[in-house]
Amino acid sequence: MYLAKESIEFGYEAADWRDAVRQAGKLLLNAGAITESYIDAMINMVEAEGAYMLVAPGVAMPHARPQDGALKNGISYLTLKTPVFFPQKDDNPITLLIGVAAIDNRIHLKVMRIAAAALKDDNELEKLKNISDTEYIFHLLNG
Repeated sequence: MYLAKESIEFGYEAADWRDAVRQAGKLLLNAGAITESYIDAMINMVEAEGAYMLVAPGVAMPHARPQDGALKNGISYLTLKTPVFFPQKDDNPITLLIGVAAIDNRIHLKVMRIAAAALKDDNELEKLKNISDTEYIFHLLNG
């Protein structure tokens, strides 16, 4: 199980992309999946590598490296009330963030695949961005 119920939040009002990533990280922190430093590493990863973590229209998957403070494997799910824009990507308003923490690269890829599988169907993607059903999200993202 990668997604804890305390790692799900709907309708967060983010000031900007950094605030949105920080909140996705706080949800991982609340579940005991990461240290506080991992949140800063998630933001630094976007600043250093660009917005490659925008994985689908309206969806970002912020993460950092395992050595940046991952304590256990985890996913957070955060929908935004108002879209945010990541650097160099003002054509893709983000309303859903799926934060990822993994203790090693193998697990990191597995967690990313689970989350990505839920995003590959356009109908499912729209549902994920607009739903506010904790149980549905919990079961879907826990594989």
